[in-house]
Amino acid sequence: MPITDRALKRARKGLLFAGLSLLLFNLYFMLTGHSSAYALPTSVQVDVPIERLAFLLSRTGCCLVIAVFDRFFRRANVVLLPTITVLTILGNSLLSLAAHQTLVPMHMLASGGGIVAGFGYAWFLLSIFRLFRKNGSMWHIAVLFVISYALSNFAKSVIHALAPPQWLPLIVLLLILIMGISLFLAQRLLGVDEAPRLPPMKRGLDITKQLLKSSEAMRAQVILLLASSLALVIMAMTNPGGLWGNARFEDNIAYPVPLTLIEVIGYACIALPLYYFHTHKTSGFWAQAPAIFTFAGLFLLEYLQVGNADTSIALALSAIVELLTWLTYSICITSCMRVFPLSSVRVVGVIATINFTLQLLSMLFVEGNLPTISICVLVVGASYLLALLASLKAQDTPRMGGGGGGAGKPGKLSRVATDLNTRIEVIAHNDNFTQRETEKHHL
Repeated sequence: MPITDRALKRARKGLLFAGLSLLLFNLYFMLTGHSSAYALPTSVQVDVPIERLAFLLSRTGCCLVIAVFDRFFRRANVVLLPTITVLTILGNSLLSLAAHQTLVPMHMLASGGGIVAGFGYAWFLLSIFRLFRKNGSMWHIAVLFVISYALSNFAKSVIHALAPPQWLPLIVLLLILIMGISLFLAQRLLGVDEAPRLPPMKRGLDITKQLLKSSEAMRAQVILLLASSLALVIMAMTNPGGLWGNARFEDNIAYPVPLTLIEVIGYACIALPLYYFHTHKTSGFWAQAPAIFTFAGLFLLEYLQVGNADTSIALALSAIVELLTWLTYSICITSCMRVFPLSSVRVVGVIATINFTLQLLSMLFVEGNLPTISICVLVVGASYLLALLASLKAQDTPRMGGGGGGAGKPGKLSRVATDLNTRIEVIAHNDNFTQRETEKHHL
């Protein structure tokens, strides 16, 4: 069915609202998680803040439940969006009011707010990312992600510089309200598209078969997703703040806006060319280049921390590495939604559950232990590089074939056929072809 100009304009507007929703989602969470307005008084704080634990458990459990009962989420998402928006506002309000009232014990009210806020966080996360499954090419989605993460980081710095801490809860509530409206408009414009329904007993087998028979590009995306997930966990261990770590509050740090602007420009200058080649060449070095840059940044951060480098330089580099890590993770989620024959809600739910569980375990057992964190960086980085070298070596292994190739040499016709099939798969992945369209191009 041909795409009309009206449908194309509608899709572009929908993607803009989806990108705006992602921007506001990142901004509201960063303001909540790194602001002293949401922290309890120092006299009542404990080693593991119960409100933080409640939030992490709530968002992890919510993602797991939605991944299991994805059909209910798909049917009720649009209908319940206003209710979820109000609940998220309520949860953040309870978090900000916990330390300024005496009717209810602080920890009890903060824990209730953490549970409700965690539920709203998970619901919005799944609702936003499912919009990117079949709308736009991977390059366009990458550009949208780069802009969203850059603007949200810059806006956070501007708000911290201009607004006093006591205003931040009101600003966050306004952001959540606008985010709910933007997400509603994006859903109306883009609609909902899901994978074909599969028999329950065949879903797990189908995913396994898909991984075993998938191209190098698809397997590379899975490796990249695991690497970016572990990098996010490491960033959470080394860079906790606000309600989620009580290590530092960004509204109390003399962090000039021009420095943030330099961070954002540097991040964009790295991310845009990096993901241009990554989305157009989905095999070989460029398939893993984002994770290589991310782990290089993590190793550099470890070196700066050991060498007691300037705080501004360390914070700037940390912000760039964190943005690149989130960007890599987000693009990998989008790629996995387009690869696996499951609903986008289930794919994102499973990935988020695994990542949130790892963050929860790291908070309970590793966070704050700098030697252990350094060992984790070295072990994870070394394991990833070994897996990458093995993957690249497997791609360079000569293939036997006819067409004039001698014994032990790859046949010319075999190489041409392999390159052509790989190119077709890359185009089908980037332009979101259906399985039938991909098969026709192979023929």
